Amino acid sequence: MKPIFLTLLILVFPLDAEVPRNGVVFRDAATNEKLMEEYRKVRLVDPMKAAFPESKGEDPSVVNRVGNLLENSDVISFNGQTTLVPKNALVFIPAKFSDRINKHPQGAEVVGWLDFFSHNQGWISTVEVSFAQARGDEPVDPEVLQLKGKSGNLIVAVLKSGPISVMPPKTEKTENSIQTASQDPKP
Repeated sequence: MKPIFLTLLILVFPLDAEVPRNGVVFRDAATNEKLMEEYRKVRLVDPMKAAFPESKGEDPSVVNRVGNLLENSDVISFNGQTTLVPKNALVFIPAKFSDRINKHPQGAEVVGWLDFFSHNQGWISTVEVSFAQARGDEPVDPEVLQLKGKSGNLIVAVLKSGPISVMPPKTEKTENSIQTASQDPKP
């Protein structure tokens, strides 16, 4: 009797365990045509256009081109090595070292500034400038330049050990002319 009872329980029990599926909604599978139609809709609406307004005027990548590296640099060469420094980074060039500036010897090894300076500290001196001095907002201390100039060495302006261009100090006259040129004329 036990095996019959167990068999009946096994057969009847799954009928009570079935759950009604009232909230389940079946949909058709996506076809290739529907997917392509959705893709076309998404492609027409570019989310980047809404996030960023379209820029007007000239393309800044074309206007602000740096140009040729050699045109914007001074070349220092000595003893089979060559390095580039930015224009206006050479603060003082003694006459005895003028033959080492802007000469391009054939076969010279191009090295970075720090390597070149470490090999040529006997005739190159550096003067540390601030970013404001490099922009021309503040003048470079003339006493420092005089002391360095008395050594007879080539003087290179550096900022955090790297050569940097030093613009001439701005005067009130040039600042006023820049401000008046930038203002729109009033009718």
